[in-house]
Amino acid sequence: MQAAEEASDVSGTVYALLPNTTEIWSLWFSPFLEKAFAKYAPNVDLKILNAGGDVGEQGNQMEAAIADGALAVVLAPHDSAQSAGMLEAAANAKVPVVTFVNDPGQGEVTYHVGYLLEQLGAAQPEYLASNFPESPRPFKLAMILGDPKWSVYDAEQAGFDKYLGPLVEDGTIEIVCRYDTIGWVPANAAVNMEQCLTKTGGQVDGVFGNNDDTLTAVWGVIKAQGLEDQIKILNGVDGTLPAIRRVAGGHQLAELLIGVEDMSNAAAQLVVASITGKAAPDGLVNTTFDNKFVEGGVPTVLVPTVVVTPDNIQQTVVDPGFWSVEQICDSPEMDGTDFCSKN
Repeated sequence: MQAAEEASDVSGTVYALLPNTTEIWSLWFSPFLEKAFAKYAPNVDLKILNAGGDVGEQGNQMEAAIADGALAVVLAPHDSAQSAGMLEAAANAKVPVVTFVNDPGQGEVTYHVGYLLEQLGAAQPEYLASNFPESPRPFKLAMILGDPKWSVYDAEQAGFDKYLGPLVEDGTIEIVCRYDTIGWVPANAAVNMEQCLTKTGGQVDGVFGNNDDTLTAVWGVIKAQGLEDQIKILNGVDGTLPAIRRVAGGHQLAELLIGVEDMSNAAAQLVVASITGKAAPDGLVNTTFDNKFVEGGVPTVLVPTVVVTPDNIQQTVVDPGFWSVEQICDSPEMDGTDFCSKN
């Protein structure tokens, strides 16, 4: 591949600044980024730093990367709305920035790598509309959502409105509570679920959300109140191990995987292009992202997402190497489940 040949001439240090230590970042993106840079930029020293959910710490890490002479930075902002200062510092130091997964903030961004938002927002609601539980009626739904400052929030709300909105209108679904989880903080999601159960007297049949870590906190509340056989999680995003176990165990209807490997490979290739000043590989960039700063939008690579259901875990999760059968089934809660019994 041409990009790999170009990469062989690039040497120096590149930083990847990740937002937090949740599974998708620590167990997935970190190793996949390492593999991608080993493939496309083998002479580059990739340093991966994690902000641990602290915006200020991520800013400090950007300053450290610049001071260390970074050739480029892969930035997954912890809070896109507060990333302008980091982008300005990088621009002043003439360090190209490739934003990654999370929305790019207002500032100089060379490239962005993300996912197909419309598809991400619509895929699970479309599946759920065709596979919605037959009872009870009305189905009492708690919506424990994420942070409305993020574009993924709007995309998922649009998908819900399009595919599940008609079920609300005809009385199949009754939304009994709705909460936003600012900052996607799992502890806050747990509080939201506790408030919902108090408000409804425990009369909840399912939960719709948009983040695995917040939904795992919600599930903890459900289990603590002994309601795990009554309440189902309808969906999730990120493919964390607890979420996949819920799907395999019949406690969650669907899950969404984003293209971790494809996104990591794209980031490595775009870093090479940024450093060398050459064009990105043909066909890699497929759209632009309007970050309200870069004229004409940030050149962007968007990758597709995959819906995981109880029937396709082997094909979508196990075969690609995200989680093994042993990892999924290595928990007392999975004993006796159909998935683990058959595997």
